[in-house]
This record gives sequence, C-alpha cells and structure tokens, in this order.
Amino acid sequence: MVLRLTACALLAALAGVAAAQTPAIPRTPSGHPDFQGVWSTKWRTPLERQKEADGPVVSADKVPGLVAALDAQLKSMGNLSPDVDFDWGPFMPAPGGGFRTSMIVEPADGKRPLTQMAKDLAPKIKADSDKAEGPEARGATERCLHGSGATPFAISPGNQNRQIVETADNLVVYTEDISDLRIIRMSGESRPGAILTWNGDSIGHWDGETLVIETSRLRAEPGNPSTPPGEAPRRVTERLRFNTPDEIVYSYTIEDPQVYASPMSVEFLMLRSSERMFEVACHEANYSLAGILSGARAMERRAAKPELASKVGEVKPKP
Repeated sequence: MVLRLTACALLAALAGVAAAQTPAIPRTPSGHPDFQGVWSTKWRTPLERQKEADGPVVSADKVPGLVAALDAQLKSMGNLSPDVDFDWGPFMPAPGGGFRTSMIVEPADGKRPLTQMAKDLAPKIKADSDKAEGPEARGATERCLHGSGATPFAISPGNQNRQIVETADNLVVYTEDISDLRIIRMSGESRPGAILTWNGDSIGHWDGETLVIETSRLRAEPGNPSTPPGEAPRRVTERLRFNTPDEIVYSYTIEDPQVYASPMSVEFLMLRSSERMFEVACHEANYSLAGILSGARAMERRAAKPELASKVGEVKPKP
C-alpha cells in the first residue's frame, strides 16, 4: 500500500511538472489548438537578408544600422519616406537572443534561390512596370487584387492585423491590409482542377498540435512566368503552431521550379493583439492606379518636349 501511494504521488508530481512546463494554449471543443483572435505581424525584419547584415542573427546595437540601410534603399526607389509612410514594427527577436536578419530561413544565406529564368525576367518586369502602359503592367497588390493576406501570408508596410475564425469545417483568415480573405477547408475536399485563384486551393489538416495547410493551383500573377490553366507549378505548405498562448509561429515552404531553384522556407511570429479590425477600401480601378497611369503619360510628354520644341522651331509661320 505504501509503495502504491508513493508511486501515485510520484506520478502526480511528474504530471504537475509537465503541466507547469507546457503553457495552457486555448483549444476548440474538439480539442485542437484554437487560433481564433486578432494577430499582428508588424516586423521590420526583411524577407531577404541585407548585404549589411553579419549573419542570420545580430545584436541589438547592430539593428539601427540595418534599419537605416533599409530606409535608404526605399528612399532611393522613389518618393518614399519610410518613417512616415509605413507602419513598421521592430526587428523580430531570435529564439536564442538577438534579432533575426531575414524571414527566409532556408536557404541558409537568407536569399531567394531564384532560377536563371527568374533572374533574366526581373529586368523586363521592372521595365514594363516603369513604363506603366496599362494596369496589367502594375503589381497585383497595387491593383488591389490581393496583398499580404494572400497565399502565403507576407508582411507589408501597411496594417498587418489578421483575424482568424476557426470552425470544424473551415479556418478563415482575414487580413486588414487590402482586405484579403482566405478560406482553408478542413474537409480534405479539393475544388475542380480547372479553377485557378489568387489564393489557390487550400486544404488543412492537423499534425499533432500543428495546423498544416497545403495549397496548389495558384493563379500566376501578372508579370510572373505564365503557366497553362490547371498546370500552375507553385505549391505552398504552411504551418501554424502555438509558441505561447499569445504567440503563433507561422512558417511556409514554396516549391516552384520555374521561379526557385530549390524550395524556399520562411518563418515569422504572429502576436496576439487587442486592436480592432477595420475595412480597407481598396479595389481594382482605384483612383491611385489612374493617377499612376496618367502620371506616366505626363512624364512621357515631359521627356518629349525638347524634341517637340526643336520641330516647332523649324516650322515657318504662314504669311
């Protein structure tokens, strides 16, 4: 009897230690992790590692220099003032201390493993965008077709609040920036193969405490290498898991042999927020797009003025 009581006491003590070490994460009635709520991802850490960064993790005293370099890069791209135009947060902390220098965790150099075709195509895409001959030449985000809430999730300088609603059949994620809405089906049923969308066909399943989302049939974006209907090569695998009750580790891996020479993996944190969600009235044919196109035409006329002026000088007035 004494031995049995001692064993029971030991088991109870061990269970208590395990419970103390494992934070009590919220759960749905079915017992799965409950990700419902509003989450913020306002990290300043860039997708790709800067040339100024010394390795994947830096100390706090190196962060201001990296931020200054990022701001200078943005200012060199146009009339941008990062300190007032964007809603950035801090660099993302690294698990063992210090701060992450890239969202990309694979390849280890923190750079996109672009194929030669993608590298060769980049100057053409930029040239077409700079010409602004029509809305098709502009990016999908600028046209309000989708933004950082599309597949996979990204971080942009806009408002990065996301609301998650979870049911037994679906997991819905609404991103405030450009009002992206994603519906992940937990039933395992796919849509017909001929249907291509910006967000693709997303199917979710549980791997223990981790939500795994596998997405295929993503519609190619304007400017990116086009693919025949039903043969889009890009596949995205996303994972969400609790680090603490108020912190989600979000990661994804992209497999796209046309654009990436090897799979690319990205990881960042989503922090629980008490902020409210608001509507972002961004839609295709917005007035900013008309302004961009008319501005491009004005620049063309300005560039043509010297030539026109010389031709006008050659014309003799009628008697």
